[in-house]
Amino acid sequence: MRTLEAIVTALVHGEDADQVRAIIGDRPAGAVADAFEALGEQGLGAAVQGCTYHHVSVGLTLELQLGDGRRCVLKAGRVDDQPDHRAAALRVQAHLAGRGFVAPAVLLAPVPCAGAEVYVVEALD
Repeated sequence: MRTLEAIVTALVHGEDADQVRAIIGDRPAGAVADAFEALGEQGLGAAVQGCTYHHVSVGLTLELQLGDGRRCVLKAGRVDDQPDHRAAALRVQAHLAGRGFVAPAVLLAPVPCAGAEVYVVEALD
């Protein structure tokens, strides 16, 4: 498991740097990691211990290990990238998860964070 700051730093300087910058802008990697960690603590009530998986495509996906033992998936996308579509998809996802279908529960609805629109869902095995 790597620290969130180490992962964000690697992504900002890696092969997907242009895509990552399109999501978070020119913010320093440390500031982005701090904002994501604060979101975890404030929105989920637990400190972020590290990152166990990451992926970049049209958005940034980070699987996080929380201090209370939970795992969750933080997803960050461009603020202007179809917010109504994202919100509708998350409502459907929450509806399915609430009725026992295999769908990750929405733990934190989309909020602006570190220049991106960020939401958090539970991690499924």
